[in-house]
Amino acid sequence: MILAFFLLGLTTISKVKSKHFGTFSQIEWRGGFESNTIAEEYSIVSAADSWSIVSSGAGLTPQCGNKFGKVTLKPADTCCGDNHNRAELEYQPTAMQGTTGYFGWSMAHDTTLPLASTTHGQELVYWETRGAYFQTLGFLNSPSKTNSLEFRTRFNGNPPDTYFPSGRGGMEFTSGKWYDFVMEIHWDGTEENGTPKGWVKMWRDGVVVVPKTFHKTLNGNAESFMHIGIFRLFREYTTSETMYFDCLVYSKGFSLEGCYDDDTPCVIDAPNSSPVAAVTAAPNSSPVAAAPNSSPIAADAPASTDENCACGMPQAWCAGTFDEKILYGNADCQEAGFTITNNWLSKGTCKDEKYLPDMKYGCKEYYCATGSCNSNESCEPSNTQTWGEAQYTCQPTSAAYTATLHFLPIIIGFVFFWISHI
Repeated sequence: MILAFFLLGLTTISKVKSKHFGTFSQIEWRGGFESNTIAEEYSIVSAADSWSIVSSGAGLTPQCGNKFGKVTLKPADTCCGDNHNRAELEYQPTAMQGTTGYFGWSMAHDTTLPLASTTHGQELVYWETRGAYFQTLGFLNSPSKTNSLEFRTRFNGNPPDTYFPSGRGGMEFTSGKWYDFVMEIHWDGTEENGTPKGWVKMWRDGVVVVPKTFHKTLNGNAESFMHIGIFRLFREYTTSETMYFDCLVYSKGFSLEGCYDDDTPCVIDAPNSSPVAAVTAAPNSSPVAAAPNSSPIAADAPASTDENCACGMPQAWCAGTFDEKILYGNADCQEAGFTITNNWLSKGTCKDEKYLPDMKYGCKEYYCATGSCNSNESCEPSNTQTWGEAQYTCQPTSAAYTATLHFLPIIIGFVFFWISHI
């Protein structure tokens, strides 16, 4: 009966729906389209009549707050006398040189009028330098590719553009679905011993997709400004395309812990999303390791049920997760998800649909701890073990090895004696 309830629980796991991942501090600007007009939050670069503030679209609801931005790029939209098709908004930080900023946002494209033009693709979110007016950081969407979305570090061709994620052929960008991003940027246009002092790092849906990469993020002392919208090269189009933006924020501080919901407190919509069925059962009937001190705790980790249950989180939490994602949970591990709320803590990481607890918990099934190996072996950490399995190997200790050599002649003599008397 208990097993039946457990299996039922696994088949009814609900994803924790939350707002934009992470917590922003020292916020300098919000652009979540919660104002009455777009001009209250942005400078309008082009095609003002192509922008609107909505509360729904393409089956989407606001990712943050109560409203979000919609842009429908029409073939006739242009700007500034140039020969390109564009509908864009702009935000300009101040006093950027030598500072580190965090730019967060959510974006999606429409199911009826998706990003579909394959001739040159679309440039969606990018930073551009004042004065010389070229991009330094930005996204290119290429609908002809299966994983169409790529991020580029750029500097007017010198050095050539670098594409991310490297070696993976881009990121999924399916229509009708929100994707959350945070870009960490150190603003600097100088070099030291030939290495740029500026750098960029980026997360998508809580997962690093651009590792810390050194790059000239400013052009000398000129400041940069951010564009959102749709930009198509040249003017050869006959179809319209629609995108949605929400949760835009620029700050001087950021943490992956918590979540962001514009200027309102962030909450989790489905707090009781545990894979364990809420039934009355005998003690220790849960698939989660619940007995206090049932797994040894690392010396630097406080002894509590929080750390113990992290060692036995059900693998079901990682279903459908192939890229690395941090799994957070509450104190008894009965509630978990990839975005935290209240006092949730990191429990481990999901990858390739397998769970691996954080090393700090000292789980003996995964890491070197008391009981990981027998008394004649030493526990050796290993970075070649299969993800989600023991991250160590047990090696014979020198004493055990010496003892084996000591008794080897006796063992061999016994074998020969036994053979000679058969």
